Amino acid sequence: MKTIGGFYELLLPKKSFDYHQNALALSTGRACLRIILQNLKISKCYVPNYTCNVVLDQFNLERIPYELYNINENMEPINLPNITTNEYFYYINYFGIKSNIINKLYGIYGDRLIVDNTHAFFKKKQFDCWSYTSARKFFGVPDGAFLYGPKKIEIEAERFINFSIEHNIEKHKKNQEFAFKKFQEYERNMTSEVYRISLFSEKILSLVDVECVVAKRRENFKVINNLLGAQNTFQLSDISDNDVPFAYPFLPSVTPPQKPLCNRNIFIPTLWADPLERDITTIAERKLAEDLMPLPIDDRYVSSDMEFMAEQIIKVMNNA
Repeated sequence: MKTIGGFYELLLPKKSFDYHQNALALSTGRACLRIILQNLKISKCYVPNYTCNVVLDQFNLERIPYELYNINENMEPINLPNITTNEYFYYINYFGIKSNIINKLYGIYGDRLIVDNTHAFFKKKQFDCWSYTSARKFFGVPDGAFLYGPKKIEIEAERFINFSIEHNIEKHKKNQEFAFKKFQEYERNMTSEVYRISLFSEKILSLVDVECVVAKRRENFKVINNLLGAQNTFQLSDISDNDVPFAYPFLPSVTPPQKPLCNRNIFIPTLWADPLERDITTIAERKLAEDLMPLPIDDRYVSSDMEFMAEQIIKVMNNA
């Protein structure tokens, strides 16, 4: 029943987010993965060792056997298994720049390929295989993920309502440290329960200028690569023109310490330390987990920000 009267609330746009209009819009990427696993008869799935425990948790929750495989220094599978009936191959589109290897994998595995596009928000349905992406990694929304598959999936699920934007509000109030703590707290409380995307996130996403965001990410990636490419040991020659990068994967021969960068207001996250606790982790994967720096290149920044970040990183590296 519509409420009449009361305080004047924040009005959200009436239009819907239609960029992923042919996808199933859920609350989280992990919810997307659970729906995939629930709708397939999987006897075993091959999953990259270089991933976080959250991914593996979904297989455990659905009691689906998996086997970890190793990747090389360029984040590509070292050995490709010959899968049998009801076996699947799971691959992560690392940093949103691995479209070319995904094309090859689809040629091998077809609809038994599952693509984790949480680093590639702007990827729509490419092939008749399973894929999903996540809005939280790209925008300041509290939830949102989009699932594609070879067949249409219908689910009965309520919209997500247990969201919070307190961390966003605190950041706008310039309480950076407290905002980050609230963000970490919110992320820890996210679950893999299946909900549809919240109405709040759906409406906020409808305000996104997709073309502008895509262009800015590509431009910033190009600028930072021109400045730091000579110091980067990560292979970037195989990027498709259609890729929209999540971050710039910087893997220098000498890794700069984080503290001096934080003192310069440059905050670079650490991705996926979980593989360091696993017995099968290779030297290459250990180096990725310990030393790779995912430099932010998103639409909040312009070329001068990339230049400043590169300059400060080089200064810290020279003093390391």
